[in-house]
Amino acid sequence: MNEKRLIFVLFLFWIFFYLLFPGTYSEEAFYSSDEAFYFRLTQSLVDNTSLEIEPYLGYDHSKYMPGQSVAGIPFYALSKFILFLFPNYGAPGHLILVFVHLTNILIGALICVLFFKFGRDLGYGIEASIGGSLVLGMTTTFLPYSRQYFADPLVALFILLSVRYLYLSIKGKTGNAAWGGVFFGCAVLTKIDTALLLIPLGMALLYVKKDLLKRYIHFITGLVPLSILILIYNHLNYGSAFNPGYERQEFASPFFSGIYGLLFSPSRGLFLFSPSVIMFFLGWRKFREKFPALFFICIVVIISRIAVLAKWFSWQGGWCWGPRLLLTIIPLMTLPAFEIFETWKEQKGAIRITTLSLLIAGFFIQIIGTLVSPNKFNNDIYGMMPSGMNEFLYIPQLSTIKGNLFLLFQGKTDWGWMSFIRSHGFIGIILFIINISAALFLGGMLLRNMGAKRKGWFSEFFPERRICGSILGFLFTIYIISDTILQSQGLYPFLQYAYIEEIVLQKSSASPRKYTGYLYAPTEGDYLFYLKVRGMYDISLDRKSLMQRKEDQPQHWEFARINLAKGYHFMQIEYTPSANSDLALMHLYWTIPDGAEYKSVIGPMYLFREPPGAFRKILLGFVRFRSWIALLIILGFILKRHIVKKNTEDSY
Repeated sequence: MNEKRLIFVLFLFWIFFYLLFPGTYSEEAFYSSDEAFYFRLTQSLVDNTSLEIEPYLGYDHSKYMPGQSVAGIPFYALSKFILFLFPNYGAPGHLILVFVHLTNILIGALICVLFFKFGRDLGYGIEASIGGSLVLGMTTTFLPYSRQYFADPLVALFILLSVRYLYLSIKGKTGNAAWGGVFFGCAVLTKIDTALLLIPLGMALLYVKKDLLKRYIHFITGLVPLSILILIYNHLNYGSAFNPGYERQEFASPFFSGIYGLLFSPSRGLFLFSPSVIMFFLGWRKFREKFPALFFICIVVIISRIAVLAKWFSWQGGWCWGPRLLLTIIPLMTLPAFEIFETWKEQKGAIRITTLSLLIAGFFIQIIGTLVSPNKFNNDIYGMMPSGMNEFLYIPQLSTIKGNLFLLFQGKTDWGWMSFIRSHGFIGIILFIINISAALFLGGMLLRNMGAKRKGWFSEFFPERRICGSILGFLFTIYIISDTILQSQGLYPFLQYAYIEEIVLQKSSASPRKYTGYLYAPTEGDYLFYLKVRGMYDISLDRKSLMQRKEDQPQHWEFARINLAKGYHFMQIEYTPSANSDLALMHLYWTIPDGAEYKSVIGPMYLFREPPGAFRKILLGFVRFRSWIALLIILGFILKRHIVKKNTEDSY
């Protein structure tokens, strides 16, 4: 397959792949106020040819730069055209939202194709370049953000384009620096804070002195028209050319607290939410040796972005999935992945196993962030955070990865295809089959171009297949057995009282509910209980009232503290959903004294219909220590591999 055709196949693959993961856009039209501002400006530009938006949160103009809003215009206009052709369409507002959210699917596909092209520009082979594109698009937070309307993916696209052309200006025509300036200006026109990278980027260009003045002139020449456009927009939108629109931009966060939060924190850490970027540290040495100027540009931009954001008061990026504001630098941190794939056969077994582990973990984490609303868990627990939203960001038990996984098991998904199939039946199923078939077919073509048709390719790419397969098999078996044990406790519907959230369609479903059972306290001490609820309730432990409200109440939080002895305590719940709400909602969280459970929904390990006998206690002990058992199994396989390898070497 020639390269132009391959690029087209790659582009189509990413379009169909990202189309597999849309949101519902019904209960939550947008996941943040930022997206709503972008959309309202898109809407106003098309409908009214005006920068003035429909009033929102006290604003009649967008707080942000227009780049994302302009990018959404074609999809918004297309939705309006379809509604013009079909004026009797039943849900015009929802159709518009679905089309507008296609914007970042297109942007995501473009950045993955550009990343492939960058790999080819650097001289990497087809296999390595496709591999790098797959890493960026599937195992980093670009996947969950492809279904949202944030501006960060577009900024990342423009920054990557700018870095690419600046590097090409160093290696060849200095005139390419003008395109670097144009795309950097586009990035600033999309998010004004990107302008803070101008000085570090200018300093990075000093690395190569040859034709330095020409590069600067070309870069500035490309940047000036966009800068003028930004000044005009500021003047028209905010009344002053030098007013960027942002408010309360305080650099008041403790620096090292911000660094830890951005890179390692349980709810925003880059290395936790996009573990595949750790490949940067596996391949940076050889990458630096081959491309010292490019590496210097990338490292300056990466460090500068992290350092600036670490001091910013809102480094966490609001309620979102992972470090949203670092999306800009993820492509630059993924570049050394090309080097790892290019020299895959020469890499040590430990490097290859580590790489594959990072990729699998990264994909799994993005699926968790994609199938559940990024705001759902945050909204659920926010009422327990008296000191503000940042409290939970540093607490492992309140990681949004753990929270989204819990919601996924509760069936609280935000997957557009499920909603579409429910409402359109057979037609929805057919369209989904077409979508997934296209993605699989095009993905297969890419794998063939990566060498999958070559005999022995699988064994080359996946080292230690038997050991890795055995480990995965044992881990899967452990967790299936433990889940079966928990399911066999017969807790439903008793367990449901800990997390009730369902639509009230009939009066019968709004009738009082009563649950009785036993709560296991694993240690003696003061237990804290937190209740998020709508309606009336009466919760008692050992027949003593814990929380009670006999009047119908709107949604609110209640807290209680009680000293419990270690052991089993009789528990009774009576709950009546609010008559003024179409949602039955009651979440019961707790914190136990030893900290193993902190502000978490009470799970099946602690709930029983009757106190368990000796055999079930043994089974539950297996569940409680399953992670340690899994770790011992992995260590056992590693030790076995080491012994076999040592004996083989000694035999020679």
